[in-house]
Amino acid sequence: MTDIRKPLPYWIAGALAIYFLLGAVLIAQKPGLQYDEALLVAGAVHMEHSPTAFELESTPDAWVCRLGRCFPLMSFLYIGPLKEYAMLPLFAALGPRTSVIRLVSLLFGAFAIWGVYRLIVPWFGATAAGFCAVALAINPSFLNMVVFDNNAIGVVMVGLGLTCAAVSLYGERRSVLAAFCLGAAMGFGVWNRANFVWLLVGGAAAGVIVFRRRILIPLSHAGAIAVGGVVGGFPFLLYQYVSNGATWKAQEQFTGSRPMAALLRERAFLFADTLLSDGEHRAMWAGPSLPAWQLWFFPSLLFLAAVICVMGRAETQRRLCAQSITLTMIFTGAIIFFSRLPVAEHHLILLLPLAVAIVVMACWMVWERMPRLRSAPPVVFALYAACCLYWQFESARGLKETGGTGVWSNRGLELAHYLDEGFGGRQVKMLDWGFEYNLYVLTDGRIKPKELFSQTSEDVSPPGRPWIDEIREGGVFVLHGAEHRVFPESAAGFLRALTLARPVIVRTHRVRGPDGTTYAQVIEVARNSIRAPGMEDADEITDVRITMGKPGTDSSGLDSQLTGFYPPEPGGFRWTKRQFSARLDLTHLARPVTGDLELVMHGYVPEVVIQKLGSLTLTGRFDGHPLTASTVSHAGQFVFRSSLNDGWIAKGIAQVDFQLDKAMAPSASDGRELGVAVTGISIEPE
Repeated sequence: MTDIRKPLPYWIAGALAIYFLLGAVLIAQKPGLQYDEALLVAGAVHMEHSPTAFELESTPDAWVCRLGRCFPLMSFLYIGPLKEYAMLPLFAALGPRTSVIRLVSLLFGAFAIWGVYRLIVPWFGATAAGFCAVALAINPSFLNMVVFDNNAIGVVMVGLGLTCAAVSLYGERRSVLAAFCLGAAMGFGVWNRANFVWLLVGGAAAGVIVFRRRILIPLSHAGAIAVGGVVGGFPFLLYQYVSNGATWKAQEQFTGSRPMAALLRERAFLFADTLLSDGEHRAMWAGPSLPAWQLWFFPSLLFLAAVICVMGRAETQRRLCAQSITLTMIFTGAIIFFSRLPVAEHHLILLLPLAVAIVVMACWMVWERMPRLRSAPPVVFALYAACCLYWQFESARGLKETGGTGVWSNRGLELAHYLDEGFGGRQVKMLDWGFEYNLYVLTDGRIKPKELFSQTSEDVSPPGRPWIDEIREGGVFVLHGAEHRVFPESAAGFLRALTLARPVIVRTHRVRGPDGTTYAQVIEVARNSIRAPGMEDADEITDVRITMGKPGTDSSGLDSQLTGFYPPEPGGFRWTKRQFSARLDLTHLARPVTGDLELVMHGYVPEVVIQKLGSLTLTGRFDGHPLTASTVSHAGQFVFRSSLNDGWIAKGIAQVDFQLDKAMAPSASDGRELGVAVTGISIEPE
């Protein structure tokens, strides 16, 4: 067994230097502060300005008050407030800056690199442990998850790093104090995020199988671990007591009922994605999918490495280390894969440090025990490093070009400045998910956001009030742009009621994205200013829609409105030709009180079309007036949007013509000319 005190810190220092450099490059691109990312530090903003409790609707009883001050026990039902406490002095000194939040997240991730290094060093030496640290430091999934920490990954990595280091310390010293530190690290990890217990269960099962009787420890050490666990996890235990087990009760809310076979297929894909560059954070810059070969190569490499670690030849202590880490990942992965709780890539990232360690240990065993295969480990590492650096470069480039997309857009800072200057101290009603906590943090608590959206109904606001009553009450309303709405029902219902009620609009403001589309809209409505309180114009409508229908439905009337479309398909869409058109009846269309109308077409482009034709450019004309062209570069769903000049709108039938720059030619298997698959066309408020 290698003496942990001897290795010089060059390897770990170099790995951390690379890690901080790559992380700083990502932070420098300045994408916007995401909702959940802000949720994890909102309590720090509140503590800076108020001694009272900051109760979240979704996390009751999360704060305790003593001696005139209130402090958080939890940030969320299953997430501890470590980041809030870490950010409090920094916010007080520097203000709530996005870059500061992410630098702290980056620092938290370094604990995992250091902890895994400390875990490997005693068994495989500093060089192997250093390769492990470097491999984790350059991994795009790991870096994106901890830097853009919208799922409490940073605090999970603190718990993982401390637990790995504590396991190494106890293996070296076998003292009551070391046992206490191990228990405290595990309890602290569970407090940081409750599903950390999955890793502890997996590790315990692996230890029993690998070490058998050698895992038995003195009663005094077992007691010290238990006491340390209570101390490290005391805030978590206290929260369960005061909330009557809110964390455990939450599992009932989140449990799903989908077939397990479907869940396993989905989770296998997500895990393959997470091993290199996770899709959750490629979506920040509308990045493409991983190439198919990467989705099978790296999981296959991990599988082969796991077999080598479990069954390969090595010096006894090394073999025990490799087996225990491998089985820990397998058992923890099994718990996650077979869980009925929702599982996303930010849950599977818990397995990544173990997966990296397994591959490095296997490569080391091949290097030492199989001279004929010595060329394989350097090739594997070079290929892995090249893929990692490619996706790191693409992420930085994509974030720089877009400034972040959707809920990550840096236009959120512009929106925060506008609300702060115009409505500081006032309540602001958010009509979608994605604005409340980031705007609260970015304005340093100077606006009072209130979420007012429904996931199911366009007719009423979440308290059950008709939208007309919300509008009559007046106030400041904030809507996502049409392309970025997470739950569009509330925005649709509000805009419909606003158009028909025709209240006095005090002021309105649009924040636009780089492409000119609306990122967010702010509408201030005067109180008791509705000019159509009885909705006398009830025959008016706020949008005109054509949905493509399904086979077997009566579409005779719809067919007369469409030209260049084929009959409906089972998925509720119609294929188009290269040129196609639609006729829309605007006879009863009401003009919006604020903003413009826009033409919207929802569609889908299969992967085979993009592979054969490349990008598609779609142009159109509305009653002869040119529409904004749109280019579709990636397979999947697309939305064509173009604002309509107010002067173009007239009562009667409007002709909308579309044209693609190219289409799939007829073939022996399908004699149709195929353009895109369209699910609906509409004219609606922007």
